Amino acid sequence: MDKQLKRGLSDRIYEKRKATALELERIVSESLNNNDAEKIQLIIKQLRNEFAYDIHEPQARYGGLIGLAAISIALGPNELPKYLSTIIHPVIACFGDNDPNVRYYACEALYNIAKVAKGEILIYFNEIFDILCKLVADVENSVKNGADILDRLIKDIVCDKSTNYISVINNNPNKLKLKDSHIHDKNGNTIQIYDSQNTKAFSLSKFIPLLKERIYATNTYTRLFIVSWLILLDSIPDLELISYLPSFLDPLLSYLKSPLKDVRIITENFLKLLLQEIKRIHEIQLINQSNNDVNKDNNNNDDDLYIPGQNTIIDYPKIIDTLVNNLESNEDLIRLISLDWLINLLIISPKSFILLIPKLLIILLNIISDNNPHLQEIALQLNSDLMNLVSTNQYETNYTLIINNLSNELLKNTSKLNINN
Repeated sequence: MDKQLKRGLSDRIYEKRKATALELERIVSESLNNNDAEKIQLIIKQLRNEFAYDIHEPQARYGGLIGLAAISIALGPNELPKYLSTIIHPVIACFGDNDPNVRYYACEALYNIAKVAKGEILIYFNEIFDILCKLVADVENSVKNGADILDRLIKDIVCDKSTNYISVINNNPNKLKLKDSHIHDKNGNTIQIYDSQNTKAFSLSKFIPLLKERIYATNTYTRLFIVSWLILLDSIPDLELISYLPSFLDPLLSYLKSPLKDVRIITENFLKLLLQEIKRIHEIQLINQSNNDVNKDNNNNDDDLYIPGQNTIIDYPKIIDTLVNNLESNEDLIRLISLDWLINLLIISPKSFILLIPKLLIILLNIISDNNPHLQEIALQLNSDLMNLVSTNQYETNYTLIINNLSNELLKNTSKLNINN
Protein backbone atom coordinates (compact mmCIF):
# COMPACT_ATOMS: atom_id res chain seq x y z
CA MET A 1 0.00 0.00 0.00
CA ASP A 2 1.24 3.50 -0.75
CA LYS A 3 1.59 6.19 1.90
CA GLN A 4 -1.73 7.82 1.01
CA LEU A 5 -3.64 4.59 1.58
CA LYS A 6 -1.85 3.92 4.85
CA ARG A 7 -2.51 7.46 6.04
CA GLY A 8 -6.17 7.22 5.05
CA LEU A 9 -6.68 3.99 7.00
CA SER A 10 -5.23 5.61 10.12
CA ASP A 11 -7.33 8.75 9.84
CA ARG A 12 -9.29 9.75 12.94
CA ILE A 13 -12.45 10.39 10.89
CA TYR A 14 -14.48 7.24 10.19
CA GLU A 15 -15.73 8.43 6.79
CA LYS A 16 -12.17 8.93 5.54
CA ARG A 17 -11.19 5.44 6.73
CA LYS A 18 -14.25 4.06 4.98
CA ALA A 19 -13.41 5.86 1.72
CA THR A 20 -9.85 4.52 1.89
CA ALA A 21 -11.19 1.00 2.48
CA LEU A 22 -13.33 1.30 -0.65
CA GLU A 23 -10.23 2.31 -2.62
CA LEU A 24 -8.38 -0.66 -1.12
CA GLU A 25 -11.26 -2.91 -2.18
CA ARG A 26 -10.90 -1.62 -5.76
CA ILE A 27 -7.14 -2.27 -5.74
CA VAL A 28 -7.57 -5.84 -4.50
CA SER A 29 -10.29 -6.52 -7.08
CA GLU A 30 -7.93 -5.27 -9.77
CA SER A 31 -5.12 -7.47 -8.44
CA LEU A 32 -7.49 -10.42 -8.42
CA ASN A 33 -8.38 -9.82 -12.06
CA ASN A 34 -4.67 -9.68 -12.87
CA ASN A 35 -4.00 -12.91 -10.91
CA ASP A 36 -1.57 -10.96 -8.74
CA ALA A 37 -1.85 -13.12 -5.62
CA GLU A 38 1.51 -11.88 -4.34
CA LYS A 39 0.29 -8.28 -4.14
CA ILE A 40 -2.86 -9.36 -2.28
CA GLN A 41 -0.78 -11.32 0.21
CA LEU A 42 1.53 -8.35 0.77
CA ILE A 43 -1.41 -6.02 1.42
CA ILE A 44 -2.89 -8.48 3.91
CA LYS A 45 0.51 -8.80 5.59
CA GLN A 46 0.76 -5.00 5.90
CA LEU A 47 -2.76 -4.75 7.36
CA ARG A 48 -1.95 -7.47 9.86
CA ASN A 49 1.49 -6.37 11.03
CA GLU A 50 1.31 -2.58 10.72
CA PHE A 51 -2.34 -2.04 11.62
CA ALA A 52 -4.42 -4.83 13.21
CA TYR A 53 -1.62 -6.06 15.48
CA ASP A 54 -0.57 -2.54 16.55
CA ILE A 55 -1.76 -2.77 20.14
CA HIS A 56 -0.43 0.70 21.06
CA GLU A 57 -2.34 2.66 18.42
CA PRO A 58 -6.15 2.26 18.35
CA GLN A 59 -6.49 4.31 15.14
CA ALA A 60 -4.22 1.83 13.35
CA ARG A 61 -6.35 -1.07 14.56
CA TYR A 62 -9.51 0.69 13.34
CA GLY A 63 -7.91 0.97 9.91
CA GLY A 64 -6.62 -2.59 9.93
CA LEU A 65 -10.07 -3.95 10.73
CA ILE A 66 -11.93 -2.01 8.06
CA GLY A 67 -9.14 -2.80 5.59
CA LEU A 68 -9.27 -6.56 6.20
CA ALA A 69 -13.06 -6.50 5.83
CA ALA A 70 -12.71 -4.57 2.55
CA ILE A 71 -10.25 -7.16 1.21
CA SER A 72 -12.67 -9.96 2.11
CA ILE A 73 -15.45 -8.24 0.17
CA ALA A 74 -13.14 -7.76 -2.82
CA LEU A 75 -12.04 -11.39 -2.79
CA GLY A 76 -15.60 -12.70 -2.72
CA PRO A 77 -16.80 -16.15 -1.61
CA ASN A 78 -14.71 -18.07 -4.16
CA GLU A 79 -11.29 -16.58 -3.38
CA LEU A 80 -11.65 -15.62 0.28
CA PRO A 81 -11.17 -19.19 1.64
CA LYS A 82 -7.54 -19.18 0.47
CA TYR A 83 -6.78 -16.09 2.56
CA LEU A 84 -9.31 -16.51 5.37
CA SER A 85 -6.88 -17.83 7.96
CA THR A 86 -4.50 -14.87 7.55
CA ILE A 87 -7.40 -12.39 7.60
CA ILE A 88 -9.49 -13.70 10.49
CA HIS A 89 -6.85 -14.15 13.20
CA PRO A 90 -5.79 -10.48 13.45
CA VAL A 91 -9.49 -9.57 13.62
CA ILE A 92 -10.00 -12.06 16.45
CA ALA A 93 -6.96 -10.60 18.25
CA CYS A 94 -8.66 -7.19 18.30
CA PHE A 95 -11.51 -8.45 20.49
CA GLY A 96 -9.13 -8.47 23.44
CA ASP A 97 -8.35 -4.75 23.12
CA ASN A 98 -9.16 -2.47 26.07
CA ASP A 99 -10.55 0.17 23.70
CA PRO A 100 -14.30 -0.52 23.25
CA ASN A 101 -14.20 1.08 19.80
CA VAL A 102 -11.65 -1.50 18.67
CA ARG A 103 -13.92 -4.28 19.95
CA TYR A 104 -16.91 -2.74 18.19
CA TYR A 105 -15.08 -2.34 14.87
CA ALA A 106 -13.86 -5.92 15.23
CA CYS A 107 -17.53 -7.02 15.45
CA GLU A 108 -18.25 -4.99 12.32
CA ALA A 109 -15.25 -6.44 10.47
CA LEU A 110 -15.98 -10.04 11.43
CA TYR A 111 -19.61 -9.56 10.41
CA ASN A 112 -18.56 -8.39 6.92
CA ILE A 113 -16.00 -11.19 6.61
CA ALA A 114 -18.52 -13.86 7.69
CA LYS A 115 -21.14 -12.48 5.31
CA VAL A 116 -18.76 -13.18 2.41
CA ALA A 117 -17.21 -16.41 3.73
CA LYS A 118 -20.57 -17.96 4.70
CA GLY A 119 -20.04 -21.69 5.40
CA GLU A 120 -16.26 -21.40 5.34
CA ILE A 121 -16.38 -19.24 8.48
CA LEU A 122 -17.61 -22.30 10.40
CA ILE A 123 -14.05 -23.63 10.43
CA TYR A 124 -13.50 -20.98 13.11
CA PHE A 125 -16.81 -21.50 14.89
CA ASN A 126 -15.26 -22.36 18.26
CA GLU A 127 -13.12 -19.24 18.28
CA ILE A 128 -16.06 -17.05 17.28
CA PHE A 129 -18.35 -18.64 19.88
CA ASP A 130 -15.71 -18.12 22.56
CA ILE A 131 -15.44 -14.45 21.61
CA LEU A 132 -19.21 -13.94 21.59
CA CYS A 133 -19.48 -15.51 25.06
CA LYS A 134 -17.43 -12.58 26.35
CA LEU A 135 -18.83 -9.84 24.09
CA VAL A 136 -22.47 -10.40 25.09
CA ALA A 137 -21.42 -9.47 28.63
CA ASP A 138 -19.29 -6.48 27.55
CA VAL A 139 -19.53 -3.34 29.69
CA GLU A 140 -20.10 -1.19 26.58
CA ASN A 141 -23.59 -1.27 25.03
CA SER A 142 -22.22 -0.52 21.56
CA VAL A 143 -20.06 -3.64 21.73
CA LYS A 144 -23.01 -5.70 23.02
CA ASN A 145 -25.15 -4.48 20.13
CA GLY A 146 -22.39 -5.27 17.64
CA ALA A 147 -22.00 -8.74 19.16
CA ASP A 148 -25.77 -9.31 18.92
CA ILE A 149 -25.79 -8.52 15.19
CA LEU A 150 -22.76 -10.76 14.61
CA ASP A 151 -24.36 -13.51 16.68
CA ARG A 152 -27.52 -13.46 14.55
CA LEU A 153 -25.50 -13.79 11.37
CA ILE A 154 -23.45 -16.72 12.70
CA LYS A 155 -26.67 -18.42 13.83
CA ASP A 156 -28.13 -18.02 10.33
CA ILE A 157 -24.99 -19.54 8.79
CA VAL A 158 -25.05 -22.48 11.24
CA CYS A 159 -28.72 -23.13 10.43
CA ASP A 160 -28.05 -23.11 6.69
CA LYS A 161 -24.61 -24.72 6.44
CA SER A 162 -23.68 -26.71 9.56
CA THR A 163 -24.83 -30.12 8.35
CA ASN A 164 -23.79 -29.96 4.71
CA TYR A 165 -21.07 -27.40 4.03
CA ILE A 166 -17.72 -28.93 3.11
CA SER A 167 -14.72 -26.68 3.59
CA VAL A 168 -13.15 -25.51 0.35
CA ILE A 169 -9.72 -25.39 1.99
CA ASN A 170 -9.85 -28.91 3.39
CA ASN A 171 -11.52 -30.49 0.38
CA ASN A 172 -9.57 -29.03 -2.55
CA PRO A 173 -5.98 -30.27 -2.94
CA ASN A 174 -5.16 -27.24 -5.09
CA LYS A 175 -6.04 -24.87 -2.26
CA LEU A 176 -4.16 -24.10 0.93
CA LYS A 177 -4.71 -26.96 3.38
CA LEU A 178 -5.09 -26.68 7.11
CA LYS A 179 -2.84 -28.91 9.20
CA ASP A 180 -3.98 -30.82 12.25
CA SER A 181 -3.62 -28.35 15.09
CA HIS A 182 -5.12 -27.06 18.31
CA ILE A 183 -5.77 -23.49 19.37
CA HIS A 184 -5.68 -22.72 23.09
CA ASP A 185 -6.88 -19.78 25.15
CA LYS A 186 -4.57 -17.95 27.58
CA ASN A 187 -5.30 -20.52 30.29
CA GLY A 188 -4.24 -23.41 28.08
CA ASN A 189 -7.77 -24.70 27.41
CA THR A 190 -8.42 -26.04 23.93
CA ILE A 191 -11.00 -23.89 22.15
CA GLN A 192 -10.49 -24.97 18.54
CA ILE A 193 -9.42 -28.25 17.00
CA TYR A 194 -8.42 -28.49 13.35
CA ASP A 195 -8.61 -31.94 11.81
CA SER A 196 -7.35 -32.13 8.24
CA GLN A 197 -9.26 -35.40 7.73
CA ASN A 198 -12.63 -33.78 8.46
CA THR A 199 -13.77 -31.76 5.45
CA LYS A 200 -16.99 -30.48 7.00
CA ALA A 201 -16.55 -26.95 8.27
CA PHE A 202 -18.72 -27.45 11.35
CA SER A 203 -18.30 -30.22 13.91
CA LEU A 204 -20.56 -30.52 16.94
CA SER A 205 -18.23 -33.06 18.57
CA LYS A 206 -15.40 -30.49 18.49
CA PHE A 207 -17.68 -27.80 19.89
CA ILE A 208 -18.85 -29.79 22.94
CA PRO A 209 -15.51 -29.53 24.87
CA LEU A 210 -15.69 -25.73 24.60
CA LEU A 211 -19.37 -25.75 25.60
CA LYS A 212 -18.54 -27.83 28.69
CA GLU A 213 -16.13 -25.07 29.78
CA ARG A 214 -18.25 -22.04 28.95
CA ILE A 215 -21.58 -23.34 30.25
CA TYR A 216 -20.38 -22.80 33.83
CA ALA A 217 -20.41 -19.03 33.26
CA THR A 218 -22.17 -17.04 35.94
CA ASN A 219 -22.87 -13.88 33.95
CA THR A 220 -26.58 -13.55 33.14
CA TYR A 221 -26.10 -12.39 29.54
CA THR A 222 -23.63 -15.18 28.84
CA ARG A 223 -26.07 -17.74 30.20
CA LEU A 224 -28.89 -16.43 28.01
CA PHE A 225 -26.52 -16.51 25.05
CA ILE A 226 -25.46 -20.12 25.73
CA VAL A 227 -29.03 -21.40 26.14
CA SER A 228 -30.08 -19.60 22.94
CA TRP A 229 -27.30 -21.46 21.10
CA LEU A 230 -28.28 -24.80 22.62
CA ILE A 231 -31.86 -24.23 21.49
CA LEU A 232 -30.67 -23.43 17.97
CA LEU A 233 -28.33 -26.42 17.71
CA ASP A 234 -31.04 -28.71 19.07
CA SER A 235 -33.44 -27.45 16.37
CA ILE A 236 -31.15 -28.84 13.63
CA PRO A 237 -32.15 -32.56 13.50
CA ASP A 238 -29.06 -33.92 11.74
CA LEU A 239 -26.72 -32.52 14.42
CA GLU A 240 -28.32 -34.66 17.18
CA LEU A 241 -27.33 -32.40 20.07
CA ILE A 242 -29.43 -34.62 22.34
CA SER A 243 -26.70 -37.27 22.11
CA TYR A 244 -24.41 -34.95 24.06
CA LEU A 245 -26.97 -34.13 26.77
CA PRO A 246 -24.97 -35.78 29.61
CA SER A 247 -22.15 -33.31 28.87
CA PHE A 248 -24.19 -30.23 29.76
CA LEU A 249 -27.33 -31.33 31.65
CA ASP A 250 -25.97 -30.74 35.15
CA PRO A 251 -24.78 -27.12 34.61
CA LEU A 252 -27.93 -26.45 32.59
CA LEU A 253 -30.09 -27.49 35.55
CA SER A 254 -28.12 -25.09 37.74
CA TYR A 255 -29.40 -22.21 35.57
CA LEU A 256 -32.82 -22.82 37.17
CA LYS A 257 -31.59 -21.15 40.34
CA SER A 258 -30.48 -18.01 38.51
CA PRO A 259 -31.60 -14.79 40.20
CA LEU A 260 -32.84 -13.53 36.82
CA LYS A 261 -36.29 -14.75 35.82
CA ASP A 262 -35.48 -14.68 32.08
CA VAL A 263 -32.69 -17.23 32.56
CA ARG A 264 -34.94 -19.53 34.58
CA ILE A 265 -37.79 -19.33 32.05
CA ILE A 266 -35.67 -19.96 28.93
CA THR A 267 -33.87 -22.85 30.68
CA GLU A 268 -37.09 -24.45 31.92
CA ASN A 269 -38.67 -24.21 28.46
CA PHE A 270 -35.58 -25.69 26.84
CA LEU A 271 -35.56 -28.60 29.30
CA LYS A 272 -39.20 -29.27 28.39
CA LEU A 273 -38.22 -29.33 24.71
CA LEU A 274 -35.39 -31.76 25.40
CA LEU A 275 -37.68 -34.13 27.31
CA GLN A 276 -40.25 -34.02 24.52
CA GLU A 277 -37.48 -34.76 22.02
CA ILE A 278 -36.32 -37.78 24.03
CA LYS A 279 -39.88 -39.10 24.14
CA ARG A 280 -40.28 -38.53 20.39
CA ILE A 281 -37.00 -40.32 19.63
CA HIS A 282 -38.08 -43.23 21.83
CA GLU A 283 -41.39 -43.53 19.94
CA ILE A 284 -39.61 -43.37 16.56
CA GLN A 285 -37.17 -46.09 17.61
CA LEU A 286 -40.01 -48.32 18.85
CA ILE A 287 -41.85 -47.94 15.55
CA ASN A 288 -38.64 -48.51 13.60
CA GLN A 289 -37.88 -51.67 15.60
CA SER A 290 -41.43 -52.91 15.05
CA ASN A 291 -41.15 -52.33 11.28
CA ASN A 292 -37.78 -54.12 11.22
CA ASP A 293 -39.32 -57.11 13.01
CA VAL A 294 -42.21 -57.23 10.52
CA ASN A 295 -39.82 -56.99 7.56
CA LYS A 296 -37.68 -59.75 9.06
CA ASP A 297 -40.68 -62.02 9.49
CA ASN A 298 -41.74 -61.36 5.90
CA ASN A 299 -38.18 -61.70 4.57
CA ASN A 300 -38.46 -58.13 3.32
CA ASN A 301 -35.10 -56.38 3.13
CA ASP A 302 -36.42 -53.07 1.81
CA ASP A 303 -35.10 -50.13 3.81
CA ASP A 304 -37.60 -47.52 4.84
CA LEU A 305 -36.87 -43.83 4.52
CA TYR A 306 -34.56 -42.49 7.20
CA ILE A 307 -36.37 -40.66 10.00
CA PRO A 308 -34.30 -38.23 12.09
CA GLY A 309 -33.85 -39.77 15.52
CA GLN A 310 -34.12 -43.44 14.60
CA ASN A 311 -30.39 -44.01 15.10
CA THR A 312 -29.84 -41.46 17.85
CA ILE A 313 -27.95 -42.84 20.85
CA ILE A 314 -28.95 -41.43 24.23
CA ASP A 315 -26.97 -42.30 27.34
CA TYR A 316 -29.89 -42.80 29.74
CA PRO A 317 -27.83 -44.06 32.74
CA LYS A 318 -25.70 -40.89 32.77
CA ILE A 319 -28.73 -38.63 32.38
CA ILE A 320 -30.60 -40.43 35.15
CA ASP A 321 -27.60 -40.29 37.46
CA THR A 322 -27.36 -36.52 36.92
CA LEU A 323 -31.07 -36.10 37.65
CA VAL A 324 -30.89 -38.21 40.82
CA ASN A 325 -28.01 -36.09 42.10
CA ASN A 326 -30.00 -32.93 41.42
CA LEU A 327 -32.86 -34.21 43.58
CA GLU A 328 -30.68 -33.17 46.52
CA SER A 329 -30.65 -29.55 45.36
CA ASN A 330 -31.95 -26.83 47.66
CA GLU A 331 -33.88 -25.34 44.74
CA ASP A 332 -37.47 -26.64 44.47
CA LEU A 333 -37.69 -25.97 40.73
CA ILE A 334 -34.62 -28.14 40.07
CA ARG A 335 -36.11 -30.97 42.14
CA LEU A 336 -39.52 -30.67 40.46
CA ILE A 337 -38.06 -30.81 36.96
CA SER A 338 -35.69 -33.65 37.89
CA LEU A 339 -38.60 -35.67 39.30
CA ASP A 340 -40.67 -35.05 36.17
CA TRP A 341 -37.82 -36.21 33.97
CA LEU A 342 -37.22 -39.32 36.09
CA ILE A 343 -40.89 -40.34 35.92
CA ASN A 344 -40.81 -40.08 32.12
CA LEU A 345 -37.43 -41.77 31.73
CA LEU A 346 -38.56 -44.65 33.93
CA ILE A 347 -41.09 -45.49 31.22
CA ILE A 348 -38.52 -45.17 28.44
CA SER A 349 -35.53 -46.90 30.02
CA PRO A 350 -36.50 -48.77 33.22
CA LYS A 351 -33.34 -50.89 33.18
CA SER A 352 -31.20 -47.76 33.60
CA PHE A 353 -32.74 -47.21 37.05
CA ILE A 354 -31.92 -50.56 38.63
CA LEU A 355 -28.46 -49.72 40.00
CA LEU A 356 -29.63 -46.35 41.27
CA ILE A 357 -32.75 -47.52 43.13
CA PRO A 358 -31.06 -47.90 46.57
CA LYS A 359 -29.72 -44.34 46.43
CA LEU A 360 -32.86 -42.93 44.83
CA LEU A 361 -35.20 -44.34 47.47
CA ILE A 362 -33.37 -42.56 50.31
CA ILE A 363 -33.53 -39.27 48.44
CA LEU A 364 -37.24 -39.78 47.76
CA LEU A 365 -37.86 -40.43 51.45
CA ASN A 366 -36.34 -37.05 52.27
CA ILE A 367 -38.43 -35.33 49.60
CA ILE A 368 -41.62 -37.03 50.82
CA SER A 369 -40.93 -35.60 54.28
CA ASP A 370 -40.57 -32.13 52.73
CA ASN A 371 -43.12 -29.39 53.37
CA ASN A 372 -43.77 -28.83 49.66
CA PRO A 373 -47.02 -30.72 48.78
CA HIS A 374 -46.32 -30.66 45.05
CA LEU A 375 -42.86 -32.16 45.52
CA GLN A 376 -44.31 -34.80 47.87
CA GLU A 377 -46.96 -35.77 45.32
CA ILE A 378 -44.50 -36.26 42.46
CA ALA A 379 -42.00 -38.07 44.71
CA LEU A 380 -44.74 -40.49 45.83
CA GLN A 381 -45.66 -41.13 42.21
CA LEU A 382 -42.05 -41.93 41.29
CA ASN A 383 -41.76 -44.15 44.38
CA SER A 384 -44.88 -46.06 43.31
CA ASP A 385 -43.53 -46.48 39.77
CA LEU A 386 -40.24 -47.81 41.16
CA MET A 387 -42.12 -50.31 43.35
CA ASN A 388 -43.98 -51.54 40.27
CA LEU A 389 -40.69 -51.90 38.41
CA VAL A 390 -39.07 -53.95 41.19
CA SER A 391 -42.14 -56.12 41.67
CA THR A 392 -42.08 -57.29 38.04
CA ASN A 393 -38.76 -59.12 38.68
CA GLN A 394 -37.86 -58.26 35.09
CA TYR A 395 -34.41 -57.04 36.09
CA GLU A 396 -31.96 -58.29 38.70
CA THR A 397 -32.30 -56.02 41.75
CA ASN A 398 -29.97 -55.64 44.72
CA TYR A 399 -32.60 -56.14 47.44
CA THR A 400 -29.97 -56.43 50.16
CA LEU A 401 -28.62 -52.95 49.48
CA ILE A 402 -32.14 -51.50 49.30
CA ILE A 403 -33.09 -53.04 52.66
CA ASN A 404 -29.83 -51.93 54.30
CA ASN A 405 -30.27 -48.36 53.07
CA LEU A 406 -33.87 -48.22 54.22
CA SER A 407 -32.97 -49.75 57.59
CA ASN A 408 -30.21 -47.20 58.13
CA GLU A 409 -32.58 -44.39 57.24
CA LEU A 410 -35.18 -45.76 59.66
CA LEU A 411 -32.58 -45.91 62.44
CA LYS A 412 -31.56 -42.32 61.75
CA ASN A 413 -35.15 -41.14 61.96
CA THR A 414 -35.73 -43.15 65.13
CA SER A 415 -32.66 -41.58 66.74
CA LYS A 416 -33.84 -38.09 65.77
CA LEU A 417 -37.29 -38.83 67.21
CA ASN A 418 -35.78 -40.03 70.51
CA ILE A 419 -33.60 -36.93 70.77
CA ASN A 420 -36.58 -34.67 70.11
CA ASN A 421 -38.63 -36.48 72.77
